[in-house]
Amino acid sequence: MIKVFIPNKIHEAIHDAPDGSVVSGTYSSEYQVATVTELRHGCDAASRIISHSVCHNHANPISSNITRQTLAIIGNNNGNLPLHIKREGNIVWSDCNGNPVEVEIYESDDFFKRTPFDTEVMNFLHSERVLIIGTGSVGAPMGLELAKSGIGQLIMVDKDVLEIHNCMRHALGAAYVGWPKPVAFKHYVEEHVQTCKCIPVYGDIFQGDRRRLRNIIEETRPTRILASADSLRIQYLCQRAALFYQIPLMAVWCDNNAIEGEIFMWEPGQARAWRPGRPKRGCYACMRNPAEITITRSSSFDYSSDDPDSYGGEPALGTFINRINNIATIIMIAWMLRKCPVQTKLAGILDEYYEGKGLQYIRLGGPYPYEAEGRITSKTPWAVEWYRVLKRDDCPFCADSKRNEEILFPEVDDNTKSHDNWDNFEEVSPK
Repeated sequence: MIKVFIPNKIHEAIHDAPDGSVVSGTYSSEYQVATVTELRHGCDAASRIISHSVCHNHANPISSNITRQTLAIIGNNNGNLPLHIKREGNIVWSDCNGNPVEVEIYESDDFFKRTPFDTEVMNFLHSERVLIIGTGSVGAPMGLELAKSGIGQLIMVDKDVLEIHNCMRHALGAAYVGWPKPVAFKHYVEEHVQTCKCIPVYGDIFQGDRRRLRNIIEETRPTRILASADSLRIQYLCQRAALFYQIPLMAVWCDNNAIEGEIFMWEPGQARAWRPGRPKRGCYACMRNPAEITITRSSSFDYSSDDPDSYGGEPALGTFINRINNIATIIMIAWMLRKCPVQTKLAGILDEYYEGKGLQYIRLGGPYPYEAEGRITSKTPWAVEWYRVLKRDDCPFCADSKRNEEILFPEVDDNTKSHDNWDNFEEVSPK
């Protein structure tokens, strides 16, 4: 007998769904388990049907593994599909041969049953909306873990499609090759973390006059910005947006072949323990001032190179990147929870360094000493090093709000082709 697992909100929606609506999810003919993840109806359903194929090759158990597919079309007893759903007062489930199936309904809150948060903490996290710029090997894994932690909404932005060489270090695998990264991420999250709403934005929102960028921020009203693009210029533009809209920003970067990484945090105001006369916290551009590096022993560096000769990494490259992602995600969630009315132990991990000493830059060391001329490196292997970023009075970012608006939203003639792109660094490089 097939056992069907279905979220209660989808099960209830089936009552009102018209005939022809599509129920999709995963199914294993070997284990006789179907898991419902989506309900679509009308023309929308026809465009979202994933697969009509069902694995029946019992001679080869591998061939009958779990596949993502259409499970049933309501009111249509299609023998090619594993399930049939009809409504006769109540919903009646059966397999394609008319035999009854076992249905188990679960609530979305059951997702957190093993980590029972305080209700107020759960509601607080669910109210958070994170704008993630860059859905690659940093943004996608961090977004997925943020979703699993209870974050209610993610706005995922990327202009690229997933390529096969991305997969060994990306949260999504080869099944999504060729998909736009943010669209693939939304699809994955909808199936795996149904408590989180994901809004995909595919395209270069940093092109032209950037009206799309303005609309996205003003319509979704993100509570945090996560800058995880592989372009230093885009990280700068994210800082300008954070300053202009007064939205807290976290910038995460993997470098030195991902053996090391960095986490930078900025938010309006100063550290809780700040007093007049103490150094003020600066922005991302204050940190990157080429004339005076205030955070490391290095005097110059450039992570923006796209030279193929600079590609490289250890066999555990994806794992190194995920170590950086995981630490950054933990700190991001702790950072959010500082605003929660209910005190949490996790939020307290930022008390000493971030709130007490006003430090906001974290350098993550790798498993062995790494030295590279002209680049930031950590002092010791496996280090989690905190640094102060000094606010510069002459910073072209945090000292000039009007300039931020001009750079973010330039006036561009609709008939004029813009040469603006993610890799053009000159526009916003601090002078």
